[in-house]
Amino acid sequence: MLICDLAESTALIERLGDHRATELIRRHDQLARDTLHRHQGREIDKTDGFLLLFERPIQAVAFALEYQGLLTALGQEVGETLAARVGIHVGEVLTWSNLANDVAKGAKPFEVEGLTKAIAARLMSLARAGQVLLSEAAYHPAMRAATELGGSDELRWVRHGDYRLQGVSRPQCVFEVSRRSGTALGAPIAALKARPVRRWRQPLSLVLLAICGIALLYWSVRPEPAIAFAERDWLVLADLNNQSGDPRFDRALDTAVRIGLEQSPHINLVSPHKLRQTLQLMRQPADARIDRELGSQLTRRSGARALLLPTLAEVSGQLRYTTELVDPLSGTTVYSHFVDASDEAQLLRGIDSALDRVRSDLGESIESIERDTLTLDRLTSGNIDALRDYALAQEAKSRSQMALAGELLNQALKLDPEFAMAMSLQAVLRFMEGDLTGAAAKVDEAKSLSSRLSPWEQNHLDAVSALYSGSADTVTKWRALAARFPDRHSAHHTLSMALAADNAIESALQAIQPALDPISHGYRNSQYQAAVFELWRGRVEAALALFRSAEEAGVAGDISAYALAELASGNAERGLQLLQAGKQAESAEHAARNALAEVSIQIQRGELAAARAGLSALSAQHADLSAELNVEIALALASYDCLIARKPLPPARAEPGASNRGEQQRWRFRQALRQAVALHCADSAPSPALARADDDSLATVLALDWLQAEQRLQAGQARQMLDESAAKLDRNELWLLRHARRRAFELLGDPAGVEREARWLEQHAARSLVEFSEHYAALDLINGLFLQRDHQPRMALHSNEQTSGPPQ
Repeated sequence: MLICDLAESTALIERLGDHRATELIRRHDQLARDTLHRHQGREIDKTDGFLLLFERPIQAVAFALEYQGLLTALGQEVGETLAARVGIHVGEVLTWSNLANDVAKGAKPFEVEGLTKAIAARLMSLARAGQVLLSEAAYHPAMRAATELGGSDELRWVRHGDYRLQGVSRPQCVFEVSRRSGTALGAPIAALKARPVRRWRQPLSLVLLAICGIALLYWSVRPEPAIAFAERDWLVLADLNNQSGDPRFDRALDTAVRIGLEQSPHINLVSPHKLRQTLQLMRQPADARIDRELGSQLTRRSGARALLLPTLAEVSGQLRYTTELVDPLSGTTVYSHFVDASDEAQLLRGIDSALDRVRSDLGESIESIERDTLTLDRLTSGNIDALRDYALAQEAKSRSQMALAGELLNQALKLDPEFAMAMSLQAVLRFMEGDLTGAAAKVDEAKSLSSRLSPWEQNHLDAVSALYSGSADTVTKWRALAARFPDRHSAHHTLSMALAADNAIESALQAIQPALDPISHGYRNSQYQAAVFELWRGRVEAALALFRSAEEAGVAGDISAYALAELASGNAERGLQLLQAGKQAESAEHAARNALAEVSIQIQRGELAAARAGLSALSAQHADLSAELNVEIALALASYDCLIARKPLPPARAEPGASNRGEQQRWRFRQALRQAVALHCADSAPSPALARADDDSLATVLALDWLQAEQRLQAGQARQMLDESAAKLDRNELWLLRHARRRAFELLGDPAGVEREARWLEQHAARSLVEFSEHYAALDLINGLFLQRDHQPRMALHSNEQTSGPPQ
């Protein structure tokens, strides 16, 4: 929360007079609101200043600094001194919407209350004109993320000490942020509701003076200073300095140490991706070895607090593992520990001991370490070769080399049949291939080894199990996981995907926000997914900005949505160029998805013969693709032949057994699409009526809504169809339902209704390109095919396609 107040506003109005002051304040408000929009803030209230909400503290800081600069410029323009007092705090707030009747009588639409608001207001009252003050809760995350602002070296961060805020039981430490180019404003001014804590005025002053004397004596014999590491601060892990001569240890121990430290609720590890991205900004190779010097630079640039340097060497016939905690500002070692081991099994136990000391050195309690820690040989594997294979499998998966990743995991499990984390990664690979039943079985196998799973892994697998089995409480499980482990990127990312599976894109975009912290693991993938959500919302430029940022960060493989965003912006050629490069993806699956996006562009441009040929070529690659993607390609090809060439649809595959609800729901969704499309084909074989079921997923319900609308139109019941579908227009409906409504208004001779629906379809054209694209790639092509039917004569299309492309 940010609360700001225009300093000396009453005196300003008195000097300028009501008319001139009103014009100035209107200009001020517009500038402030434009700035607020750029930094993704939300206006809650307005008086002489503003009460604003932001998702992240760094956004509030960015707004405050730009706002102060705008005030200075505006003041110079009008010959007045303009500045604001700003207070920023982070915490929970209570929000509610006022009743419509109250709003009509002058009440605000939206209210915010809570201690957070009071603290932000007290901070604002402390600030001098032009000063931006932060609570400690806002300072730490903002300072860590300062590199996002660009020119973060130009920021000045000042600690002003503890202040007693009226109504708040504990003293609050107050910080200031400003630009170094500005004038230092000094300590905040004590106010009625906020005063500095004067320690020397307390009754125990004599005792404190004595303590100070002891402290001075201690100063002369003090140890090296500790690193100021607060709970959930960030740590950079350097590459293992392997002097043992055995290369197997390189990836194996790096992975084991990272997994071991990730058990800590006290420490956040900067992701390897973030480190590679920072290396590129430093004009260093992405695979540069991270040692003390380079690691210290990376730690400073990424906003982390400490650097951990691990070393493995052979000393007197034993393996010695050493950890050094390094202060990134000076590059000096603050803490150092080593353990000796006679063999590999003893080495892993020694590393456990070393990591416990590291966690303690960084301020984590012994109780927490003992409560939240599994030994590495249980959490990962006591077999170094199995660990190495697991690490290589993770790398192969990140490069989309799924077959290689699967083979490496098989080898790891041969060496250690109870390697639960390897089973968990196998489940991910099967899910990505569309094998939901196999993925769910692997999750159950891993869960049966609970003694080898950390608390995070156990909770994570519970949520994963719900996702893979298609459980109705999938979203609930992932919400609970994200709440319990708020710093885990994957919890927020997958929650957003679970919401998107129900077409709840607005909620999905909100859920993915915590995963968009550039320092977090998987940031680039979350950025790409957020871009897909923005494209669905029709915010094409915002989507393209995110896609391009993800591209710069190294996103590769399936870039189909990125190319379709270029199409939506009117730059189809740029989209096709992206897809040509995407066809070279290392994964056949990703290359095929990129080829499907090229077909979608061809359909949108009316290049129907080329689209048909592209679908046929993809159909011929079935042996290299997952069963799930093959089903989508077959549905897209059959829909093309039905809607464009007027051929009958081939029979659908049989409904799967009820063992996996997820697979059953995907079949029902596709079957609803097939039956709706079949209504437009000649002589299609009739399918058994697809009735609604109580446990249908929201996605299936949306597909059935469209099917019902098409059936009503086919039966000549356009008015009844419009009445039924009106209650289903909640912004999550299928694009095709609105398309059916437009056709219904045409049949009824209602030009106003036709215009209204046509305008909606045009405004949501981008949405039609990526609707349910994660699992139902054929739907977006079907959307395009219906659009083509609107623009071209059917018989002409039919005659054109008689000789175009190979047969199905």
